[in-house]
Amino acid sequence: VLFRSLDSSLAVSVEDAAVAGDRGATLTFGTVSPGTESVWQDLMCSVQAELRADAENNDDIETVIDEIDKEKADLAFLARSKERAGASAAAPEVRARMEPLTVKFAMSNPLSVQIQLSEIQLVARLTSSENGRVCTSEGAVVIPGKEGERSKTWSFHSSRKAFVMGDFTRTSPTKGDDDEDGDKPWVSPNDDEEGPFFVVDKTNLAVDPGTSTEVKLSICPLVTGDLEIVGVRCKLFNELWVYHPFHVVGPLLQNTRMNRANRARGESYLLKSKIEHDMPSLTVDIVPHGGKGDATVLQGQISSWTLRISNLGTAPASNVTLKTNAPWMNIAQTNRKETRATSHCIGPSGTLMRLPLEKKTAEDGIDNDDYVKSDVISPGQTVEVPVHVRTSGGGRQELYMLFRYELSNGDVVSTALNSSSPSSSKQKWLRKMISVPVYPSLTLSAVLMPSYWKKREHILSIEMTNYRSDRQTSLEINLDKICIASRYYRVQQLPDQLGESDLYPSNAQQQQLYGMPASLLQIGWQERVTMHYLIIPFEDEEEAKYTLSQCHLVGENSNSSGTSLFNESEITDFVCLEHAHERFKTALDAHEKEMARRAAEQEESNQPRHVAQIRREKSSMESEKSGSSHSNNGQTTPGNDTGSQSSSGNGDLVGKSELSYHPTSIMNLCPPEESSSKINVICTWTAFSSGNAEDEVIYGQHHLRQLAVRPQAKSKGCPLTITANHRSEIEHDFTGGPMVSFVSLSVCSQR
Repeated sequence: VLFRSLDSSLAVSVEDAAVAGDRGATLTFGTVSPGTESVWQDLMCSVQAELRADAENNDDIETVIDEIDKEKADLAFLARSKERAGASAAAPEVRARMEPLTVKFAMSNPLSVQIQLSEIQLVARLTSSENGRVCTSEGAVVIPGKEGERSKTWSFHSSRKAFVMGDFTRTSPTKGDDDEDGDKPWVSPNDDEEGPFFVVDKTNLAVDPGTSTEVKLSICPLVTGDLEIVGVRCKLFNELWVYHPFHVVGPLLQNTRMNRANRARGESYLLKSKIEHDMPSLTVDIVPHGGKGDATVLQGQISSWTLRISNLGTAPASNVTLKTNAPWMNIAQTNRKETRATSHCIGPSGTLMRLPLEKKTAEDGIDNDDYVKSDVISPGQTVEVPVHVRTSGGGRQELYMLFRYELSNGDVVSTALNSSSPSSSKQKWLRKMISVPVYPSLTLSAVLMPSYWKKREHILSIEMTNYRSDRQTSLEINLDKICIASRYYRVQQLPDQLGESDLYPSNAQQQQLYGMPASLLQIGWQERVTMHYLIIPFEDEEEAKYTLSQCHLVGENSNSSGTSLFNESEITDFVCLEHAHERFKTALDAHEKEMARRAAEQEESNQPRHVAQIRREKSSMESEKSGSSHSNNGQTTPGNDTGSQSSSGNGDLVGKSELSYHPTSIMNLCPPEESSSKINVICTWTAFSSGNAEDEVIYGQHHLRQLAVRPQAKSKGCPLTITANHRSEIEHDFTGGPMVSFVSLSVCSQR
């Protein structure tokens, strides 16, 4: 044996188009990681569920959760069916035409001398689905052909390799209606009009004695049909052709008792593929806007990046959507209405976005989110989508991105997805997970209490502390302004809080050194600043309009407020996304806990439920769903406010046909209900990436959502808000006596 191929190590996969698309030195955001399979499966189920609900024009949280349950149930049923059927249900993998496949296996050298292998290539057989002709490279049969055609090379967008026609490749003759004997000779693909049915790449390798080397070879089908990879061929010392057929052991059959007893094995479809129509193949790179990335990532930092989407396939792609595991990405929009979705979101989760690939139509300068008909990415085309990324949390954060796209049929209109889900062979997924280390930056806390000076006014105290720890020196943070997003209140900064004596000379020198404007308040490492503001309600005769009040921390014009949200829409984008995501996540977690509790109770009883018990449980669930959409004391229950209903100025519910707003819209963040009198606090800040003045400025924001203020409308409900503070996890040995735990109760009056 001159060389040994370990067939047990065989693996077949589609060539990574992302590696092929990375032809230059591209700066990326964070570190690319494979991610966790369970997280990817949850994201895929959520995408399918939200798309089906959106196709029915329904953004209700309960509807999406029901669709998620159906999707998980279908996947579980499919897995059980495959496990029950065993190998009898297996079939060749469906792959796209002109999409390179990579075969990976191990090759060892059992001899005591080095082996020189050249022109290593795959040997395959492909049967065309159009005319039944067979193209194969099996057997050392040489058919003379045109010499000039033998040196022809093929290249594809999804691969950086050069492909050629395999050695000893030949094609079966074309059978006509008058062919009775069928004795026509096989022809060389060089002399045939159709050419070769598949092409391969070649490589050279030197295997040291007693070692094993991993080999990766590629093959690309050029026609539709049935492809089978049968072996590998190479030249030994560039003189002798050597062929090794692959032998893959099939799975054990478990469908019958005889097969289990005899340990019978089924057919292996690892090296077989069914080649169908052309398909798109997208690659996505997240590159910094302006060509320079951030060396340090802080909590609350907002960076401008660009999603560079390229189609390396052979067919156009349409309906490209992006699903993230958290609302950390925002697609900026200008001139957006209050009722429209933020960041082109679909569904109530705030993490599923439709990527704007083409220009949108506009009416009167206002974006109406209507896409043009040609919302596709053609083969070889690259589209750049500018996005904003906001990092939160502490430590190393895992940012998941799941892209879903479909094969364009030429008549795709992206204003609404198809009502029926396309077949799995016409849709593809692209996974990308980035691991980013996030350092502490700023902590923001607020206390709201009634004012003793004037009725209906409140005092808002905001405390900001600098906890930067990304380096040893130059840890200052420049506080820019405080913004209050509300529909019934405006904010005014109390005067004479900061004077010249309050600013340290060192901070002033730092501002002059860096050229910072005088309207920024700089706090050093572990310094704390508390600012006080007056929350003033609008007059009764004023119409309830969304207002974004802005108060610069230092400067002559410290107080400014206006009702024009279009100029400052980007400030509240992440607040709207996180607000919608928290509501959806709360409802989903509560649903999963309830389902787990019911499953545990059924397992403990170890008896099937009675029909009457199932009916009573179903009726109770329906009553809970119907009652959850109504509010206690005029406030909607968290997790069930989906934006499918809204209210007029007098508190009456208005149908979705009359007035509707998306769960990620500004109107859902600041609803028009008079009883929902809450404010959202946003603090914007800047910092330098390091101590040098030439370094790039870091922008960021922290926010506090849904701070409850005294309700504008009187209610007969309880006016008290009671919160408890206690330890979430306690370990105690009850054999030594009862447990004593301290609970701190806070009671706040809303009147």
